[in-house]
Amino acid sequence: RAVMFVSPPLMDRALELGAPRENAVHVPNGVDLDVFGAGAQDRDEEVLYVGNLAPVKGADRLPAIWHRVVRAVPGAHLTVIGVGQLDEQIRGPLEAMGATFLGQQPRHEVARAMRAARALLIPSRSEGWPCVILEAQASGTPVVASAVGGIPGAVGDGGRVVPDDEQLVAGLADGVVEMLSTPRDPAALRERASGFTWDEVARREREAME
Repeated sequence: RAVMFVSPPLMDRALELGAPRENAVHVPNGVDLDVFGAGAQDRDEEVLYVGNLAPVKGADRLPAIWHRVVRAVPGAHLTVIGVGQLDEQIRGPLEAMGATFLGQQPRHEVARAMRAARALLIPSRSEGWPCVILEAQASGTPVVASAVGGIPGAVGDGGRVVPDDEQLVAGLADGVVEMLSTPRDPAALRERASGFTWDEVARREREAME
């Protein structure tokens, strides 16, 4: 009766492959504002990566990006939350630049880290509609991300989206430096995220079903 896609690019690709248009519906992912939200904050020069340490997430791009960031902002610090096949490959170079690896963390610890960050970095090669984007914005943290899949729609005006081309690494680094030097308004970011609660997602899903 209905096929729900979390982002318009996913829906468009499915339609290109022959999926029927008449039952295609876009319903994005949402955010739990009871977990991700305002709180005590001491952001300093903190930047956060949250995700699997896998090629599809662009984790292998982190050392090159962070090398550029610390050249511009020597006091910047990167925290990496997640595990995956690229851990060994990227841990040495990043720890040499002062990065901290926390491994897998429960949601409340991810939320605490987001409240402490000046920016969330997403260098992915492919995405649908990452929940982590709205979770960061709900925490008052802007997002710097590659322009793939549903990322541009998820980020909106709550950060910076960089074209996925040969200048991506430099663009992401510049975006992080921008967020470190010119912080975004946390209240405006939280206001944007508040339009994507899971209650609102459920309402849209129910509407599509009815």
